[in-house]
Amino acid sequence: MYIYKGKEILHPIYIHFLCGNKYNPDYNNDKREILKNYIDSIDNNYALILEKLFEIEEYKSLGFKDLEEVELMASHYARSIIILHETVSTAAEIALFGSKNELKNKILVVYAPSKKIETDNIGNFIKFAFFDEGKIINSEYNFYTKLHKYKNIAFYKTFFKDNKINDDFKKIIIDFWKKAPNVFNISLTKENPLYYKDNTYLIDAKNKDVKVKLNYEFILSLLISIFLNNSLIKDKRNIEFIVQKVCGLYQDILKNTISNTEIKNLNDYKIHIKTIDNKDINLPIKFCIYILVKSELINIKGNNISITTDFKKACNEYKDLIVKKNEPNFFEVNKDE
Repeated sequence: MYIYKGKEILHPIYIHFLCGNKYNPDYNNDKREILKNYIDSIDNNYALILEKLFEIEEYKSLGFKDLEEVELMASHYARSIIILHETVSTAAEIALFGSKNELKNKILVVYAPSKKIETDNIGNFIKFAFFDEGKIINSEYNFYTKLHKYKNIAFYKTFFKDNKINDDFKKIIIDFWKKAPNVFNISLTKENPLYYKDNTYLIDAKNKDVKVKLNYEFILSLLISIFLNNSLIKDKRNIEFIVQKVCGLYQDILKNTISNTEIKNLNDYKIHIKTIDNKDINLPIKFCIYILVKSELINIKGNNISITTDFKKACNEYKDLIVKKNEPNFFEVNKDE
């Protein structure tokens, strides 16, 4: 059987969620695309632009009820949420993420000075609600601007000059990452309301239930380990089958791990796995797999599944998060039941 070891990862994989104006693949000056290329060039860092990966219609087929649920889940996977603020839509994202206490420290908002675009995109409400007293880290940046006309409306659009990230902008990003909390918790611990809030399990012997609560770092880490140990996933057919197979593996590995820790046979127990924001585990697993596939970090071709060479090198430490262990000889009877 396989159990989760939960060893320390010295060089974790970090995902960064980029928000901004509507993504247009035909524009070679899209700010998020240029920022993504910069972040992706930093070891173990990967930037995510949802509009680049998914069509809106796909979210419903994945099981999401609305776009807000999608963006919140993406933000939970991210180490940082970088909002290139320019319009009403990005103001809405500031409000969405800024209203969640668990996300505030992850957010960086970058915007052009009002004197350069001749309008105040920030406004008093955002300043008072989210920026004052350091609630959300924010920074002005002298983007290159160009006047555009659409029908009878003239407005400024902002770009990176020469479509490059300069040293001033790099400093904004790096300084923000230094200030952001760098907590990376992938241990699994018995529930204790005084000390542990996530990655915990609770055994209900009376009802034969095991309740597990996981953060998104744990979910991503165990997923990567499963894919690195891809001999676990046999009879590979397509992504839908792989999602189903991985969800089953997730349950088996966690149940085996808890059984081994507690020296208790839990085969006839039901296991209920939820995220820290109370989502059933299948949707976060499915979403994460689709992100990895669409970001071309994992390849699925025919009956074969593989991690790309560069990604494999970046996450080599994750392989040993799960280990094979002989079936334990449990006591004849669980006497405490």
